[in-house]
Amino acid sequence: MTVTMAWLPAGAGNRTWAAEQAPASQEARARAVEIHVFWSPGCRNCEPVEGKALKRLGQELNITIRPTYIDIDKLENYAKLVKIEQLLGVESQDLPAVLVGSQLIGGERTIKSKLGPVVLRVADKGERWPDAVDEILRKGASLQVRPEAAVKVYGIYFTLTACTHCRRPDHVVKYLKSSAPNLELSTHLKQDIETRILQEIVEERAGIPLAERGKRPRLVVGKGYLTDDGISDAAALKLVRQAEGADTPPWVVSESEKFAARKRLTRLFDSLTLGTMVVGGLLDGVNPCAFAVIVFFISYLAALGRARGELLAIGMSFILAVFATYLAIGLGLSELLGVLSRVPWLGRAISFVVAGLAFLLAAGSFYDLGLVMKRRPREILLQLPGVVKRRINVTIARRLGGAHRDAMKDDAVDISQQRRRIALLPIAIAALSAGVIVSILELACTGQIYLPAVRMMLFSASGRRLRALGYLVVYNLAFILPLIGVFVLAYAGVTSDQLRDWLNRHLGVTKFVMGVFFLLLAVIIVVIEF
Repeated sequence: MTVTMAWLPAGAGNRTWAAEQAPASQEARARAVEIHVFWSPGCRNCEPVEGKALKRLGQELNITIRPTYIDIDKLENYAKLVKIEQLLGVESQDLPAVLVGSQLIGGERTIKSKLGPVVLRVADKGERWPDAVDEILRKGASLQVRPEAAVKVYGIYFTLTACTHCRRPDHVVKYLKSSAPNLELSTHLKQDIETRILQEIVEERAGIPLAERGKRPRLVVGKGYLTDDGISDAAALKLVRQAEGADTPPWVVSESEKFAARKRLTRLFDSLTLGTMVVGGLLDGVNPCAFAVIVFFISYLAALGRARGELLAIGMSFILAVFATYLAIGLGLSELLGVLSRVPWLGRAISFVVAGLAFLLAAGSFYDLGLVMKRRPREILLQLPGVVKRRINVTIARRLGGAHRDAMKDDAVDISQQRRRIALLPIAIAALSAGVIVSILELACTGQIYLPAVRMMLFSASGRRLRALGYLVVYNLAFILPLIGVFVLAYAGVTSDQLRDWLNRHLGVTKFVMGVFFLLLAVIIVVIEF
């Protein structure tokens, strides 16, 4: 028996070549199974049906697998697949699709799990595909063409740029263009702002719910639409048949529609950005780096023996300095990124760098979570270097300690309430200066969240300076909220040791939430840029 295997180079039709194989036993030669593989040459998810993979599977099963590759980038070959699916009673299979005996298996995962058992069953039973299927394979199938007299309809298809021949919906739409000559269809691969606005307008006209808009791949014909796995050959043809004629193509839009669509998208994105700013600021505020500094600050004030009322006043001075410093840093950072982003390629490069940083920080946060679960919190990766921690502690001690000693001298000569309040002023000023310096020093840690959040903010603000300022204010208010809470607790009598214990107990949760936040932020930035 002569065993042949089929091979299809890019751009070729169906061709065969003799497979190299070691001398097989008589039993192996008798157990041969023919299969037909419907695929696109060069597709990314076709590894399970490539020659090496099939040869390896055949050796495992002790069966000779004889594949014929059918290039469905050619319409006449795709028509074969559609007709065979109809005969076997299966709806648009994922790609690649493999015909084995009377069964059609589609999709990379399904092929990996089911191809071996099906090949074994077909070899044992000697099963072949029906004669009608064999005739289609030999003679081909005619395209399902609608009469020319049918009313003209318009359609628009939004798909993804990567690997347009790997997904079944892209082949469905390509086939639809040929099988329905009354359809004029426009395909859009780009995901820039103009295309996103066009998709929003088309989806608004079709009555697609807000929560479902922006998805791809999506086919819209008239008032009907299909999305992703719902885009099958039968469903697409039905969509065309049911569509009403229109005088104007859907890609022709008015300026008023553009304005309204841009406003809707801006409102949606603003709500997303506002939520990101609030969550980011709160997470930054309970960041172990910032929280540890506040615990030390409170413990030092307690060691100085200041009254509770004074403790609150000094704390508010420190927090005010942190807020103002962080806001100023955010304004400078947003201005710098805004200027650099005016160069298109540089703006995209910055976004991908920031997204990459966010992915790394997510990985670092989850790594730290593992260390916390192993009871090794001192070894966590994302924390301030020891030299910076010591510098912060020294700054707080020197500035507050010096002001405290001066105030105590005044108290020694006159202990009146008025003089005591006046003596408190230098300590509050010292707390302000300490807040500025500490904010700058701990930026290496707290800036891990701040930088991606600012980049996200610039996407939404997009030239609206007042809106950008509002986002920064919201972020920094959320950032100091945990600090205010800590000082209020200290005023109520909670000790620094209790606060430190609370931080240690919740360190794992904090790391997990930060990891999820970094991951989501990175994905959002990448999706926006693509």
